[in-house]
Amino acid sequence: MRKLSLLLILIFLGQSDSGIAQSDLQSWTSIKLSSKINDEVSYAIRPIIRHRNDLSEYDNSSIDISIAFNLGKGFSMAILERYWWLQNGVNRNFWFFDIKHKANLSNNIGMSNVIRWHIAQDIEIDDPNFMRWHPTFTFKTQGRFTPYIGTELFFRLDGVNELQRTRHLIGSNIKITNDWSFNLTLWKQDRANLDSQFTQWIIVTTAAYNM
Repeated sequence: MRKLSLLLILIFLGQSDSGIAQSDLQSWTSIKLSSKINDEVSYAIRPIIRHRNDLSEYDNSSIDISIAFNLGKGFSMAILERYWWLQNGVNRNFWFFDIKHKANLSNNIGMSNVIRWHIAQDIEIDDPNFMRWHPTFTFKTQGRFTPYIGTELFFRLDGVNELQRTRHLIGSNIKITNDWSFNLTLWKQDRANLDSQFTQWIIVTTAAYNM
């Protein structure tokens, strides 16, 4: 398992930025509060603060409000609203509709697939709409760490109908107590099929509490 984890890290970090005109290190920092209504329905609230320009500058804030439904046999669905407060005073709102499936590939490896319909409400700013596919492989360990690696593809709608963003990610969930956990993820996000190329390295940290 250690050799496999090291190989995945080397593959992830070995992706070259050659041909990319610009790059930036950014962060998403959040706390997530979640609770169950019953065995089939749960909800969560997650405020997020973002920094950019190699972490030196505040970028914006948002809040996620979501509800998830367990459909059985590894399937679930979720509805998420994300409201943003942008630095220039312009606000925005998104709706995300998810269908997710989880399965065990072996005793130590699990896989999840998420299809996300990404809808921009366009309150004060026009944003693109996407259909997103997010496969992830999770590696079970004997300790508190659950590492994973995945990719997310952003297929632009709005009559454009092409891939316009890729997000490769590697990270781990860390169990602190029965109620608290900590999640650390590194995203490598690139534009695709656009004239201006840009790479974002994004550190995502989330402290999660199950109420």
